[in-house]
Amino acid sequence: MPEVLYYFLAAAIVYALILWLIWSYQRSILFRPWKFLIDPRLCAVDGVDLVDLHPSDEEKLYAWHRAPKVAGAPVIVYFDGNRGNISIWNRRWRRIAAAGAGFIAVSYRGYGGSTQQPSEQGLHEDAHFAWQWALQYYPESQLAIHGFSLGTGVAAKLGSIVKTSPVILEAPYTSTVGRAREMMPVLPVSWLMRDTFRNRDWVGNIEAPLLIAHGDRDRIVPIRHGKKLYRLARQPKKFVKFKGSNHLTMPSNGLYPVIWDFLDYVPPGEYAERAYAEEQEWTAEGWVQPLAAALPESAVASEKNLFTEQKNEVGVMRRRARPLHRRFIP
Repeated sequence: MPEVLYYFLAAAIVYALILWLIWSYQRSILFRPWKFLIDPRLCAVDGVDLVDLHPSDEEKLYAWHRAPKVAGAPVIVYFDGNRGNISIWNRRWRRIAAAGAGFIAVSYRGYGGSTQQPSEQGLHEDAHFAWQWALQYYPESQLAIHGFSLGTGVAAKLGSIVKTSPVILEAPYTSTVGRAREMMPVLPVSWLMRDTFRNRDWVGNIEAPLLIAHGDRDRIVPIRHGKKLYRLARQPKKFVKFKGSNHLTMPSNGLYPVIWDFLDYVPPGEYAERAYAEEQEWTAEGWVQPLAAALPESAVASEKNLFTEQKNEVGVMRRRARPLHRRFIP
């Protein structure tokens, strides 16, 4: 009996230690930022500016901003996932630019040069600053709110407050605490988590049109989360399942044509051609931007291959894309 008690006490101590570690380091687990600031010139899209959204001189809240090249085209206010920073989505920004639309991609506090430490309340404050900044330059009718992964919690709450701008949730979860319970069923995560991002409580308050997009091979946030949010949402709403897509691949598997249809936006003229060509992995010449010489060496070394395109590939992509364009776009 004493030996059994010894093992029981040892197991209890280990379990308590695990709980303490999770409580102490939970924000390091949930928020995994790349903190260095990336120059937008790394992005293979022209006309991207680095802007500071924060009204205070003491704090910084950076974003990438690209104005739409087509009058009246949508401007997407984008909230990213929990890992890396906005600079990893080169192909996402290129697809938006190809359609002549614009974007404001927020670099949360603690991410990509922005000051302060990330938290749920802090990210909602960042969304407020981003929205107020956007309204200085664009009418609300031109703006759309887009959240990916962790950012769906930011987008859903902002959409429930704004009421009028369409909301796009890409790979959303019902709540971060709910997903944590699925991943760690033996731990009392409901008691431990401070940043719970309860999408299920906000999605029903979104009055504007809502698009939920989810890949059926998503293992990070299973598609059942998106389906449950869709059931909780009010009309008008749309759910799109991307067959074969995982958590990260929807932008490459046709997400943006779905978004343009949802926003009732048809890229005109040359932008229609470019928007379709982007789905064939083609980059138009002239969009390839040189690396900025002033970037920190560590950033250049780690990102150079990810954010630049090889010019000798352009001709091959163009020859493949143009026949498809002639077949499918009048």
